[in-house]
Amino acid sequence: MRRIAPLVLTALIIVASMLSPVLAMAAPSSTGTAGWSRTCSVYIVAVSSSGGGVTGNLTVTVVYPGHGRVYISTSPASMIDTQGSARLAAFSASLLAGVDMTKLDFYYDVESGSIIIGGPSAGFAMALATLLALEGVSCTRNFAVTGMIQPDTSIGPVGGLKEKLEAAASAGAKLFIIPAGQEVYKYYKTVYKRIGPLVIAERVPVEVNLTSYGEKLGVRVETAASLDEGYRLVTGKTLLVENVTKPRIDPQVQALIKQYLAQINTTLIKLNSTISQAKDKYVENLYNNASRTLEEAANLYSHAHYYQAALKAVESLQTAYTAGYLAYAISHDLDITVQVDEVNATLQRLYSQLDNTDYKSLSPVGVESLEKAWAKTGISAYYYQKALQALESSDGKYKLPSFLGRIDTTGAEYLAEARALASWSWFWLNASTLYPGETSPDRVRQVALVLLAEARTAVAYLDTLLNEAGAPTTGEELPIYLTTEAMSTPNPVGKLGLSIEAIALSTSIIHETFTLQPARTARELVRTAETIASRINNTSLQEKLLVSYALSINNTRDQLLSASKAVLYAYTTQLLLKETVKPQKPASPVQTTSTPAVATNTTSPGQQGKTTTNTTVPGVARPQYSLTIALVALVTLMIGVIVGALIPRSSQ
Repeated sequence: MRRIAPLVLTALIIVASMLSPVLAMAAPSSTGTAGWSRTCSVYIVAVSSSGGGVTGNLTVTVVYPGHGRVYISTSPASMIDTQGSARLAAFSASLLAGVDMTKLDFYYDVESGSIIIGGPSAGFAMALATLLALEGVSCTRNFAVTGMIQPDTSIGPVGGLKEKLEAAASAGAKLFIIPAGQEVYKYYKTVYKRIGPLVIAERVPVEVNLTSYGEKLGVRVETAASLDEGYRLVTGKTLLVENVTKPRIDPQVQALIKQYLAQINTTLIKLNSTISQAKDKYVENLYNNASRTLEEAANLYSHAHYYQAALKAVESLQTAYTAGYLAYAISHDLDITVQVDEVNATLQRLYSQLDNTDYKSLSPVGVESLEKAWAKTGISAYYYQKALQALESSDGKYKLPSFLGRIDTTGAEYLAEARALASWSWFWLNASTLYPGETSPDRVRQVALVLLAEARTAVAYLDTLLNEAGAPTTGEELPIYLTTEAMSTPNPVGKLGLSIEAIALSTSIIHETFTLQPARTARELVRTAETIASRINNTSLQEKLLVSYALSINNTRDQLLSASKAVLYAYTTQLLLKETVKPQKPASPVQTTSTPAVATNTTSPGQQGKTTTNTTVPGVARPQYSLTIALVALVTLMIGVIVGALIPRSSQ
């Protein structure tokens, strides 16, 4: 026994010294400098392959420090759009919470009773659970949500609501939150009819009021147009500003818009001589319309609707160019090669100027305007390509098509739109110089990759929805084009501007096509944009202009588009400002949780859709041997060796 004692003692000491780093890893940091993590678990609901509703469990863990990575583990297997939903959820929740996504890591563990997990309808649940974790709110199991999450925090429509409500009720949920406008849900029921010896199955539409149906099931059904509305229903609190007023536009921007209106007036005067020579009634009417539109722009400016005035001026310029191009074509056997070459040269100069602009010497607000210039240049290039497709070309010459004496003006209209948008791009390029300062190029590249990943997912959702619904898919061409351009351009500011435009276009098309209450969604987005702007002392120029425009018009699609862009521009500027690089630590006591050791279907900015398996947790600071623990382990080991040597040994 005496012979075994020193060996046992030595073994115990060695094991203790080996365990010391493990114990240090498990122990929470007393100072909080080693990071934190928060977890939230909620119900998710889905429709199984057999058509019935099923419930599942979603656990979200947010870890700081991190690198903006999004990890998802699903049981059973998931489709690729589930990974996209997780990434959108992390982005939108970070946006609303006012934290920097690139300094955090997000873990999504999804367990469902369905055979395969797919579709974007879990996005709202993922985003809400992430937001609750970021805000340090205790997660309860008395609610369930369904809906598509968008990068700007708006909620899109989903299907299977009756079955999902039934699943939520079966799980014991007392609150079920659905997308705005979907309280009355239409589904199809199979009815069997006997006609003589035959039994015929027929699918008939059935409408159900989910609010009333929910009452029968003991569930309160509520609707949400935004992530914050979902947060309000669960917590009774809001993260948005209560009152929205029309933002005040900087005087120097007012002056620049006034100068722009004067330049367009000069252009119209120059085009007048060409139009007069054509002596064509249609062309003359177009030119007169352009003149009246410019007068409307001047009137809007006089009533302090500055951004609306600028957009009206661009519309006037487009109409005037159309008139001028048609007038020239009529006088030159329908040939407009000169105009095609002129627009092409303008775009080449624009791209060269944009590439050579030193954005590092601009403030984040100046970078905003440069982003806008890139976005509008991309749209201009898109319509230039559309123009070439609509024109007849031969041996480098371009002509307007005609059939039985009737001229097809489509090519001239696209070309005019490209030229007018190029002018608008020059405006924003000039506006960027009004805001000198300093911006980190590494930071711009990092944020650009985040926005590009969101754009790719948003455009993919748009494509899926339009195809599944059998809706016209022509509207998705421009967002796809812009996203492709964002992927191909090496300029990070270009990636930012093109991605923001693609996201906002995709979101507004989805809401305009499928959402029953788009005006409500637009109002929520305006409040979200104003909230982000308030965090950065209302320094965002684009947010001011876009919100003022959204508040001044009645066109729902333009409201949605402007409000969505206002949210994205403001958040991008927030991320570029130095004081917002570090994420906000949750205000309430930190909940220490275990972090998943294995994560699958991992996505990070710029790598969406790639699937990997990790045996460690990237981005989380790994606890090391502290000096104290190492010394204790060493001293203890030495004592064990000495004690073992002093104990008498018997001979063999």
